[in-house]
Amino acid sequence: MKQIAYQIRGHISSDMTPAIRASAEAIEVVCRADVIEGDPPLITLELEDSHDTDDARSSVEETLSRILQAKGLELGERADIRHYTTAPDPETSHTEKKIRLSTAIGTTITAVLLAIFITFSLTTVYHRVTAPDATIGSGQGEVDDSYAEINVIDRLFQALSVYDLDDETLLRTVIDSYIAATGDPYACYYDAEEYAELIKQQNGQMSGIGVTVVKWETEIDGVTQTVIAIVDVYSNGPADQAGVLPGDLIVAVGKGEDKQTVDSLGFEAAKDLIRGETGTECAFTVLRKSADGAVAYHDLTITRAEVVAETVFGHKYAADPTVGIIKITRFDNTTAPRFTEVVNSLVGAGCTHFVIDLRDNPGGMLTAVEDMLIYFLEDGDLMISTKDNTGKEEKSYVTTKQKEGKLQCGSGELTVADVGKYKDLNIAVLINGETASAAELFTANVRDHELGIVVGTKSYGKGSMQTTYPLSRFGFDGALKLTTRFYYPPSGEDYNGKGITPEAELFVELSEEAKAYPLSLLPDELDNQLTAAISALKR
Repeated sequence: MKQIAYQIRGHISSDMTPAIRASAEAIEVVCRADVIEGDPPLITLELEDSHDTDDARSSVEETLSRILQAKGLELGERADIRHYTTAPDPETSHTEKKIRLSTAIGTTITAVLLAIFITFSLTTVYHRVTAPDATIGSGQGEVDDSYAEINVIDRLFQALSVYDLDDETLLRTVIDSYIAATGDPYACYYDAEEYAELIKQQNGQMSGIGVTVVKWETEIDGVTQTVIAIVDVYSNGPADQAGVLPGDLIVAVGKGEDKQTVDSLGFEAAKDLIRGETGTECAFTVLRKSADGAVAYHDLTITRAEVVAETVFGHKYAADPTVGIIKITRFDNTTAPRFTEVVNSLVGAGCTHFVIDLRDNPGGMLTAVEDMLIYFLEDGDLMISTKDNTGKEEKSYVTTKQKEGKLQCGSGELTVADVGKYKDLNIAVLINGETASAAELFTANVRDHELGIVVGTKSYGKGSMQTTYPLSRFGFDGALKLTTRFYYPPSGEDYNGKGITPEAELFVELSEEAKAYPLSLLPDELDNQLTAAISALKR
């Protein structure tokens, strides 16, 4: 440990010292800080040997200056530059000791305030921009002393509690509680593993058996039970290779003595058991109903693998081969290129009318939906405008400006040839109460730019954007997501909390007969909303 003393210029009183000490301890390189009143008063700091460099000291001095300025004080010259070695603090001498809870909380919050690289999205992480400058504190430069109390509480527990304390659990609970208390319904903290999984999901990558599922209830042996309904099977994934089919119902997970029904486990717990690491085995039982009503059970054991999730599915409408049905389940990095494949395939098969089904689509990446809009819009068309907490407005337009042959809008992966390439398609968009966020933005653009018609029921009504701050830059794993902007479609309509409602003649509720099926397994011939969309398209 290295000890450094700094003079303080200005009037310091005893009531200032706890706040200064607590604020100083939030600096990552500081292990302990003490304020000694006198003439001049002094701050003594103990720094870790690994941080005892000119750059580290310069960073500490700069941050201390900001802390003291908020109290009307000024950091003076070093009172002692000999930097003598002191004995290790018993509290910090154990190499396996985890970072103190209060220090971790302080530095995590500081890290969020100082974040430079952020990612805008409509539901998660995605569009990179530069954050405004930020300094430690709040309001008009005033240092936030509210975490001094939790520092005291933590020290008391650490010193006196008869219970074993798990700092990692304590920290996660405090962070989650803090986020819950903000009232931001979309805010959350991701630990390292969760954040890595989120990044994989952005790219459509995951480890599993390669299926999309929903919660469903069905009657088995005269008893209504919760099951997992398989609505999509990824091409050439483990489930596909094992013969799993859309419409199969997973009724139990595990095998032998470990087998448990989905109904007893609950949907989420059973779904978690199906997930797992690449190369591990997944055992489950499916119930399969044939067209003639026969029921059969199949016990399957599948080896999990890395799969690329499919977000776009297409097929020709059986009753009219000129109509192509395109289902988009969410918007991620795979959506736009996959949409191109599906559209081109349907056009090649003779389709001239298209229904884009966004029912139950929760949204996704801003850049993904912008790429989709670029396909339908022209140079200079407005896609989205946003406002932050100061009222500052930003607008995103389609532009043919390029950098190294790529457009400087959307994901930056499209080319000039992609701009407006599908603007002449005859399209209808299907929505319902679970159509949200990015899916609503796409719908609103179709309406506002008069690209097609909107059919179905009122959408969810999510017009807010979240920003994710990766914490690795500050020495922490994971990331923090919070709501930072509201967004508006080209018309400027604020549909946050209100939703988008189709015109009266195109407002169509799903029939009771259709509601007997999971939406993704609803046969076309029973889908009255789809029928209404096709009829309106062909008028």
